[in-house]
Amino acid sequence: MSDSSKKRKTRRSRDSSPDDSPKYTKYTAKSFPPLSAKSHIKPIADLEFSVFVPPEVFIMRVKSKSYPKTSVPYQLLNRLRSSIKPNIPYEDALEHIKEHVESNKCKYLRKSVAIESAEESNIGCIIKTRKGQMVGFFTIYFTVKDRGADSSIYSAFVDILCGHPDYSGIGSEALNYIKTHICEPLGIRKIELESITESLGFYLKKGFQCNPCKLKLDV
Repeated sequence: MSDSSKKRKTRRSRDSSPDDSPKYTKYTAKSFPPLSAKSHIKPIADLEFSVFVPPEVFIMRVKSKSYPKTSVPYQLLNRLRSSIKPNIPYEDALEHIKEHVESNKCKYLRKSVAIESAEESNIGCIIKTRKGQMVGFFTIYFTVKDRGADSSIYSAFVDILCGHPDYSGIGSEALNYIKTHICEPLGIRKIELESITESLGFYLKKGFQCNPCKLKLDV
């Protein structure tokens, strides 16, 4: 989601004044009630995942554990991206995402943020049923440990993961896909993300660690 890295950093975290210091709360899975499906929501299986790769022009918009001062992280990401075989054109994927968000399938997600993430991510994925109905999407940045010649991919950072309000199980299937079809083949051993409060319990119950979790309200 001018200087692109600065743009995304601004969207992720705003400068805090002494009177606006962040408040932290430590959450665990036990902090949330058991996950339960609503009666009108249908379970879903046999999903199809179509990977897309944004244009190479956006490769410079890399998330780094330490902001890179060399071209090595970018070379690393270029090699990694070239090893991924997309099975949906980027332009088609972007149109699917726009339609999905415009039809209010992604609660709390603005269209501009979704488009920015799809354009600037390293890879993304459209999720459909066997009958071709779109039921979600996700976008990923590969975070890099910048150590010069020894730079390495640190994690798959899930920028956006959006499902469908009428179906359950999409988030779980997406995480399984990221682990088995993206992380494992590429030798990545960590998945990271930032969760909205409403989804925090889901991710904690999936084994994500939150220590501490930062909650901030802008009014």
